[in-house]
Amino acid sequence: MFKEMRRKEKQMSEERIIEILKTGEYGVLSVLDISGYPYGVPMNYVYENEKIYIHCAKAGAKLEAILKQPKVSFNIVKTHGVIAERFTSFYESVTVFGNAFLVTGEGTISPLKMFIDKYALDFTESGYKYAEGSFEKTMIIEIKPENITGKASNMPKED
Repeated sequence: MFKEMRRKEKQMSEERIIEILKTGEYGVLSVLDISGYPYGVPMNYVYENEKIYIHCAKAGAKLEAILKQPKVSFNIVKTHGVIAERFTSFYESVTVFGNAFLVTGEGTISPLKMFIDKYALDFTESGYKYAEGSFEKTMIIEIKPENITGKASNMPKED
């Protein structure tokens, strides 16, 4: 169903893939919009329990697209840069293919707290209160991965 990576030497270890999933700052959620066009949008996310969680408002193009077609991809670029003198670049990236599910109501509280733990660790007390007070107006997109690959190229050597 999913193609194997052509350039095997660029394939990342499973451990590094998980590390990037846990520590990446943002990813690009790609869906097929209701007009049939690809639609990609950068989103903050958390990775926990082998799932990706994204928070958003309860209405919008990405939600309409997911309701019509729940198959999505999610791309994270962790490290990147240009190597001008070699006319190339270096990077580490992870690509996830999976199905998206919409979570509402009290089911959003735990993922929202995960966002606080990842992005606002110094403000957990007030962040948790905020999450508990805003869950009714928040939607969580939960992505259950079916295929995950990681690719790295031309990474600088660590000293």
